[in-house]
Amino acid sequence: VDDWLYKNGTQDCDRDCHSPEDQESVRHSSGCFLDIPFPKRSRNHGGAACPDDPEIWLAALVSAGRNKGAGAWAAGEVRKAITEGRFSTDTLCRAGDYFLRNGMVDEAMLVARDIIPRCQGLVSAYMLGLRCALQKRDAAWALECARLGIDHALDPAVFYKAIVQIKTIQETPDADLISALEFLRQQYPQDAEWARYLGQVYFQRGDTQRAFQILEPVIAQELSGTGVRSLLLAAESVRLRSEEHTSELQS
Repeated sequence: VDDWLYKNGTQDCDRDCHSPEDQESVRHSSGCFLDIPFPKRSRNHGGAACPDDPEIWLAALVSAGRNKGAGAWAAGEVRKAITEGRFSTDTLCRAGDYFLRNGMVDEAMLVARDIIPRCQGLVSAYMLGLRCALQKRDAAWALECARLGIDHALDPAVFYKAIVQIKTIQETPDADLISALEFLRQQYPQDAEWARYLGQVYFQRGDTQRAFQILEPVIAQELSGTGVRSLLLAAESVRLRSEEHTSELQS
């Protein structure tokens, strides 16, 4: 799930974030700032002269990561930055993304836990929290971050997809899953997979009438024989509706 989010989520966020600051954060989250050469002498002198410069601090983190790898130094840097309050949530989010992509999940989690309550709609922060939660297999927090992303992203499709992935793994056909699938079915009307899945969920929940309404147009498009699964689901839905009607007449 996390691999899928990383490949698909940053592109969606970059396209649909509210502000230039959000877009800049996601672009950096893709790794752009990691390729800037920063001589050690210049970096050390710059850090001493401009301790509050976010670009110098981020470059120093990258250099330390390359030289030292994962270790206690990373958590120390995170806690120091949070305590001193020298950097914006955007800068900390970029640092958290660097930590996460380099296997320092605990440090990335520290960042995400700190910035999300105060990030004021920074979509990349919710994405960071979601990815951290998935790495830690914390489904509750993953869903919380996904819901926050839905509330603030102009196009929340990637967060709805995350909810579908989580609920599928949990095998929980609840209202959250239905809401996510309803959105995705409307967002991507040409992709019949969302409609098929939504019909199946309604079928599992016993709402056969709604299941048939969802599956009927899918069947119409798939009469060539490729939609056997949809046909079977619809047939079973009709059968159950018939049994319910018969039971009502007998009572």
